[in-house]
Amino acid sequence: MKPRNLISVFQGDAAIESIGLDINKQFAALKKHEIRNMQSFCSIMADNECLISHFDGFFVSYTIAQIGKELDLLRFGEEFLLNIEIKSELKVAQKEQKILKQMRENHYYLKFLGKSIRIFTYIENDGFYKCLVKIVLISGDVVLKISSCYNEAYR
Repeated sequence: MKPRNLISVFQGDAAIESIGLDINKQFAALKKHEIRNMQSFCSIMADNECLISHFDGFFVSYTIAQIGKELDLLRFGEEFLLNIEIKSELKVAQKEQKILKQMRENHYYLKFLGKSIRIFTYIENDGFYKCLVKIVLISGDVVLKISSCYNEAYR
């Protein structure tokens, strides 16, 4: 698996989906609903002045083979790891519990690498969540902080 540009990933997978090719996961990284979610995420980031280069260097649908744990987006940097989970809309009653559970699991599995970890969750039509002591919904201008994480993570 090689790091990829997120825009190329969703555009390529969308093109494959649009012509109806039935191919395996070796060629398509995303499922149909994941293509829409990834496009939404990339659009928001681009609207907040992220450059094309900010979308480079991500492992998409990265799986820790020994335990079968999949991480949507993972970027390895010199100082820290950047993990972003991309989700469809969630029911309000379960949303925070599901996000927190997944962030805790991801942190648990990534901490053995001995680097600082930054974990975000993007929920389509809802917003961004960041892993802190407790989950906090972050809005528009804080998207720029994710953009700065892109730069720092890929030095």
